[in-house]
Amino acid sequence: MRTKLFIVFASIILLSAAMANRFLNNTVRRTAQANVDRALRASARTFAHLAASVPEEAWAQELTPQLRSNEAEDIVMTLFDRTGKRVTGVDLWEPKPDEVPARELRMALTGKESFSRSFLLPSTDPYLVAFVPVRRRGDTVGAVRASINHGPTERTLVEARTSLAWGVLFLLIVAAVCSWIGPRLFSGAISDLMSTATRMAKGDLQIRSVFNPRDPLAPLAQALDLLASNLAKSLDALKAERDLVGRILERMEEGVLVLTPDRQITLINPALRDVLLPKPSLGNSGNARNTREDVFDVRGRTLMEVFRHAELATLLDRSKNDERVRAEIEVEGLRPRRLMVTSTRFREGGYLVVFVDVTDIRKLESLRRDFVANVSHELRTPVASIRSASETLPMAISSGDPSAALRFVDIIERNAERLQSLVEDLLDLSKIEAKEYRLAIESLSVPRMISHIFGLFRDRAERRKISLVASAEHNLPALQTDRRALETVLSNLVDNAVKYCPDGARICVNARVQNEAMIIEVEDSGHGIESQHLPRLFERFYRVDAGRSRSKGGTGLGLSIVKHLTEAMGGTATVASTVGKGTTFTIRIPLVRTDAKPSSTSIEDSFG
Repeated sequence: MRTKLFIVFASIILLSAAMANRFLNNTVRRTAQANVDRALRASARTFAHLAASVPEEAWAQELTPQLRSNEAEDIVMTLFDRTGKRVTGVDLWEPKPDEVPARELRMALTGKESFSRSFLLPSTDPYLVAFVPVRRRGDTVGAVRASINHGPTERTLVEARTSLAWGVLFLLIVAAVCSWIGPRLFSGAISDLMSTATRMAKGDLQIRSVFNPRDPLAPLAQALDLLASNLAKSLDALKAERDLVGRILERMEEGVLVLTPDRQITLINPALRDVLLPKPSLGNSGNARNTREDVFDVRGRTLMEVFRHAELATLLDRSKNDERVRAEIEVEGLRPRRLMVTSTRFREGGYLVVFVDVTDIRKLESLRRDFVANVSHELRTPVASIRSASETLPMAISSGDPSAALRFVDIIERNAERLQSLVEDLLDLSKIEAKEYRLAIESLSVPRMISHIFGLFRDRAERRKISLVASAEHNLPALQTDRRALETVLSNLVDNAVKYCPDGARICVNARVQNEAMIIEVEDSGHGIESQHLPRLFERFYRVDAGRSRSKGGTGLGLSIVKHLTEAMGGTATVASTVGKGTTFTIRIPLVRTDAKPSSTSIEDSFG
């Protein structure tokens, strides 16, 4: 600021000095020369008129005193006769014939006046010279030369310029001092404004400047405060919008990926990172956290560096401006996923890629197709048997064969029962999966429930010499759950055990409390189930031996109902089996303790 102020002041001073110098050179010099010219010409004409009135022979005697009086006025007069010879007066120099004074003298002798403004004498002083002819009766009888030294006038002008230069130098010094002192008068307010602006630039938009309303810098301080206030509001709005978008992206189940035109990653949300990027091991929590941050720090890296997938790259190549391109891709890994990918390319460049996990949907579609196929297959068999028997029954009656007719009637009855069981199981399973099954919570005694279930299968077990054993812990608490659901679960498990165990087998139902849950185990000593069948055992219509299951009257939905009812009660159902040793189904239901009186201390019932 000081430099700029000095430059402004110096420019004004120098411009003023230049204008003053131009005034001295033009106006003052011309005025002085014009005045001297008039005086010189007037003196020369006066002397020429005087010389014309005096005879030529008396010029030297009579005109010499007059010439001396003129010399006292710094004007030097010289009188020449008609031949150009000096008659009287001071001869300051003897001009050569080719010099300007000689030519002007000849002009004057011919009757013409002449004037020279810049003739230099040997002393280098400039002289102004005027030649005036002396006429008598129209005839030129001589010439008068009037000279005046112009040196003092020039020296006066030089002195004036010198004084002007010293004045300019003095004013420049004054300007420098004013330029140094002037900003100091505002330095306090300016320093405060600079400090406030610096803190605002560093992010402190709540600070405000302190100023005097009468201060010249008050409007600037007000504008700065208004700017900070508006900027703070804008930043708050942008921050709120950014946080909202961030929270939305963070909680979205769909994956979102934003790429630059050269396919560098600028944004990736957690849902997509969990699917596309590997998760670090959790052996060391600190190292795992650092590793996760390193793995997930993918911004600025290209897509192919982070996720090598040819189908995704092809999909991006197909993307056009503001047009959506969709395709499904497979993602391999510990949890293979199937993703629906929608890619959009912006007109200004870059890509927006949205990933929707359709793995469960495709799995459900596959299960639905399998379910429809299985239901169709399961229904087709009894319907075909009923239709075949019903078509053959009239022939057996007409032929008079009662035994054959009874056999066909038995076929129709058994398949109708199977068809009814299948439809009922499907309806129950549909209600459970549709969350339409409402639990009626009540306090149940698990030992009594087990005794009730054994009573339902006692006759079938006795016919095949199968032992039914119930065992419960001491002081077993009451279970808060739905009676019908628990009865259905235990009935299906015991029914399956009775159906598929060989004659003379042993079925044991155990009940105990473990980790705030009721554990009910249905254990048999049958043939067992191979390990490859265990993960799918609770699927609908899944059978280890389909032919043997149908011959036993099973629908293939019992274990699926067990699983869904157990989950409806808040529990879990698992199975463990060893070929040749038997199978154990475990039902775990969370225990809700009440003030109800506990059941009997122990039971050991055996039927068979």
